[in-house]
Amino acid sequence: MTDSIPVNVLTGFYQPSEGRVLIDGRSHALSSLDASVRLGLARTFQTIKLFGDMSVLDHVVIGLPAGSENPADEADALIDFVGLSAFRDYPASSLAYGHRRLLEIARALATRPRLLLLDEPAAGLVQEEITSLIDVIRALRRSGITILLIEHHMDLVMAVSNRITVLNYGIVIARGTPAEIQSNAQVVEAYLGPSHVYA
Repeated sequence: MTDSIPVNVLTGFYQPSEGRVLIDGRSHALSSLDASVRLGLARTFQTIKLFGDMSVLDHVVIGLPAGSENPADEADALIDFVGLSAFRDYPASSLAYGHRRLLEIARALATRPRLLLLDEPAAGLVQEEITSLIDVIRALRRSGITILLIEHHMDLVMAVSNRITVLNYGIVIARGTPAEIQSNAQVVEAYLGPSHVYA
């Protein structure tokens, strides 16, 4: 639960004015999204960025590394993973908003990342779509991919996170497990409200 600046630095959209980006203990200058992808980082965007009327399949194929042996098969597996098999040949522009979010995740996964950065993936989703998103993120966790989630939807954060860092106006006010976070007085005051209770 923070803003998008760390994601934009890690993916080459912003250049840091100070400090270093360390990956596997080595400092890297990430000057572009392509440079971060080559190091195993992939992202989605708070504002959905898809390619017009390109099909769902083509969106995922385009994310695969050059020289992939069976790109259509690999893309199909990712499309199935996020639950969009029925829309394989549809243009992205025809998808419901929540399905577009899932397509962005499938396209990011096509780069075979070690770290997936999800920037406000629940923004604009209704509860049914958020439930589907929770299922996808939990499945990704089980697959071994590390996920950095930036999100203000507290139910989603609590449902999928191992560790949470909470920022309030750019200042870290808490770090811990979901249980620790939801009982933290500063977090309750800033985000949850005194009557907020999680089952």
